[in-house]
Amino acid sequence: MISTLASLVSFLKDKVMDEEHPLTTQILAPLDTTMTEFKKLEKMLEDCIDINKSKQNDYVINPNFSPELKQINTEILKIRKKMDSLREKVELDLATNKSV
Repeated sequence: MISTLASLVSFLKDKVMDEEHPLTTQILAPLDTTMTEFKKLEKMLEDCIDINKSKQNDYVINPNFSPELKQINTEILKIRKKMDSLREKVELDLATNKSV
């Protein structure tokens, strides 16, 4: 919807040549200002939120946002790797101890 609105604003700005036209002064100029502010907000959100995770409905702060978050993320990944390794070992142990 936002991209459609941005396209509409761009189209109308190209077609309405008169800068004093009411369409320009009353609608396009304020809408253009709002779109500029929205783009700033969108950029901030993309910088702060891990977009790949948000696509999975998992909203977390992007670890690249700060060195501290990057370090924490590295530790989390190490712990997850250990957990997966332990899980695999337990699965193997349970599979070998099954009675036939």
